[in-house]
Amino acid sequence: MKSTWKVYGSVLGVMSLFGAMPLPAGANLIQNGSFEDSIYSSVATWETLYVGSTAIAGWTVIGTGKATDSIDYVGGYWEASHGVRSVDLDGRAASGGVEQAFGTNPGTTYHVSFDIAGNPDWIGIKTMAVSAVGEATQSAIFSFDNTGHSHDSMGWTTVEWFFVADAPSTTLRFVSLTEANKGYGMALDNVVVHVPVPGAVLLGVLGLGGSGGLLRWRRRTA
Repeated sequence: MKSTWKVYGSVLGVMSLFGAMPLPAGANLIQNGSFEDSIYSSVATWETLYVGSTAIAGWTVIGTGKATDSIDYVGGYWEASHGVRSVDLDGRAASGGVEQAFGTNPGTTYHVSFDIAGNPDWIGIKTMAVSAVGEATQSAIFSFDNTGHSHDSMGWTTVEWFFVADAPSTTLRFVSLTEANKGYGMALDNVVVHVPVPGAVLLGVLGLGGSGGLLRWRRRTA
């Protein structure tokens, strides 16, 4: 059973906190958002993938400039949020990330949602950054404390974020920022990007100055 856990988020730039109103869903612009499709017919535990790998359909593994940067592509080792596979943004004792480019319309607001948890082999706070990279970069930071969770009860939590496209193509990036005990990082699953109906994002804004995306988080029970 998936449980509910509190997630903490902060935006680099302008942050907006929205109410509980659900946003109308459109077509997912992200390919293979649940990481189910890959070159592997089965993944009993996990596969470590290094920078440049395209083994997960639609996604490219990225890093922070170190040769050891990597992620773990997780199968039966723990419960996934959606389907049977997910990603640990920390690989073999190193941090990594994933990215995917998709077509966007400049000036259009996009709604990003994804599920996060933490590798239960080390209990503590996991941190990651999500970025939308076009002509400029809009970013937000999310953290997850996996205290009280396990391989069979990961505590998957859905978080949401908005960005305004400034280019005809945008690259969505998820990168680990977990410093302590690298190799046991943020778990990621169920990535969805769509265009909300006009006005859906105007639910309330808390401006912090600068420029950046809009952030929303909610607790989720399944």
